[in-house]
Amino acid sequence: MFVVKFGGSLVDYARDVVTDLVAYANKSGQCILLVPGGGIFADMVRNVDARMHLSSDTSHWMALLAMEQYGLLLCDGTGAGLVREKPCGTGVFVLLPYHLFCMEDCMKQHSWDVTGDTIAAWIANEYKSDFIKATDVQGIYIKGDVVEEMCASKLSGLDTCIDHALPGFLLTNGLACRVVCGCSAEPIIIAIEQDRGGTLIKSC
Repeated sequence: MFVVKFGGSLVDYARDVVTDLVAYANKSGQCILLVPGGGIFADMVRNVDARMHLSSDTSHWMALLAMEQYGLLLCDGTGAGLVREKPCGTGVFVLLPYHLFCMEDCMKQHSWDVTGDTIAAWIANEYKSDFIKATDVQGIYIKGDVVEEMCASKLSGLDTCIDHALPGFLLTNGLACRVVCGCSAEPIIIAIEQDRGGTLIKSC
């Protein structure tokens, strides 16, 4: 199984990309678990938080519900299936994470440093799966260029497309993450089939 964090930045392409991933998974026999980002839905939570000064716990749980809203969008007319736990069989599944995280409170740190990136990494680590982050850029940029490989320890303090908590989580758990552009299905499929493309963030 491959865990793919499907970024909220991909909302304009989302259903076409997921439809193509479903066709690929059904043909190839792959199991792909999409963990939705928050995107425009989480932005609304951020706006409410800024206006009303929510507690970190409340904004955390509201942001998880925002991920579920995006997850419902990803399934709308695409053929992907909704799940609340580890899926069985082949195909594309979209995880609705709220119930899972309420039961275990897996993220002890409740802040905007922890977004869908680290949540998806936790799921990949828990399910012993390869981890891919699909976003609207080509990978991690350093001085204007995409780097093919990078150590998670070198990402601290840099402004990139990943959340602030992810590098530490990758290091602590010995997990790697491949960051690819998800504006079409092809880079995601290449990452699954050939383990290349974008930027590989290594646990070092």
